[in-house]
Order: sequence, then structure tokens, then C-alpha cells
Amino acid sequence: MKIGKKGFLLLTALLCAFIWAGCVDGQDASSDQSTSEESHPQTAVEKNQGKIQIGDNGNMEIEIYAGGQTFASVLFDSPAARALAEQLPITVNMQELNGNEKFYDLPNALPTDTKDIDSIHAGDLMLYGSDCLVLFYKDFQTTYRYTKLGRVEDAAGLEKALGVGDVQVTFR
Repeated sequence: MKIGKKGFLLLTALLCAFIWAGCVDGQDASSDQSTSEESHPQTAVEKNQGKIQIGDNGNMEIEIYAGGQTFASVLFDSPAARALAEQLPITVNMQELNGNEKFYDLPNALPTDTKDIDSIHAGDLMLYGSDCLVLFYKDFQTTYRYTKLGRVEDAAGLEKALGVGDVQVTFR
């Protein structure tokens, strides 16, 4: 098959266009990647700067809002608590369980560091398994294992604010 001068020039032009398009896409991808890296939040503190304060001990200061009341709270300095902090602010519908706790099944698993917890205290915020967020409003003894996430600093009034049954709770 013989290709004339015009066919050869057309084929060469198409080949150059494909090569040029590939080079341009590669440049865009690398510039998109650097832009993405520059604008991607790296930590919960950076993502929520101005909302979450870090205490001297590394704990993150947050608020828990329920039943018309705001409770000053802390998230401990741990991988699980930092992973939760990256999701804040969140508003969830927590379900009642056993007359002493409210729980919510998170859509994503958090890192775990489960420990035997002998005593639960009102205001404890823990993770059961890898994705069940639990807020306790009464003191009691337990044989269950949890990952500690944080606590309400002053749990007075927490039981009343959470009420009977399911409740909407905001962590911010």
C-alpha cells in the first residue's frame, strides 16, 4: 500500500497531536497532585483550626451538644480520637442502651486500642469494637473492652440532657 505525501503528513500530524495530548495530560496530573497535596488537610487540628484546641497534655478540646445543653469535653491524644476529630463536626442520632449509655454506629472504622475497663464513669466517650461510638451517662462496673476516646469534663446534667430513648447529639 502506497501512502502519498498528503497521507504521510496527515498521519504525522495525528501522531504529533496524540503525543502532545499525552504530555499535556501528564503535566496537568502532576500539577493537580501538587495542588491537592498543598490544599489537603493533614491533621484534625489543621482541618478544624479554630474549632478544636489542643491542651498542654495533647488532648483536643471539643463540645458535645445534646438536649439543648453544651458540654465541654476532651478527646484524648490517641490515633482513634484523632481519627474521630477529623470527622468533626458531626451530628448523629444516638440510640439508648441499658439505661446507662447512648451509642451510634459510625460509617467508618476507627483505629482501636481496646483495654479492659473495670469502671465506666458518666461522661466517658468510648469506642466499642472499631465503629461503635458510645457516650455513657451513668457510672457502673463492666467487663467489656473499649478504646478510650475522651470524656465530658463536667458530666452534671448529662443524663438529663440525653433524656430517655434515642437522642440527637452533636460533636464539634
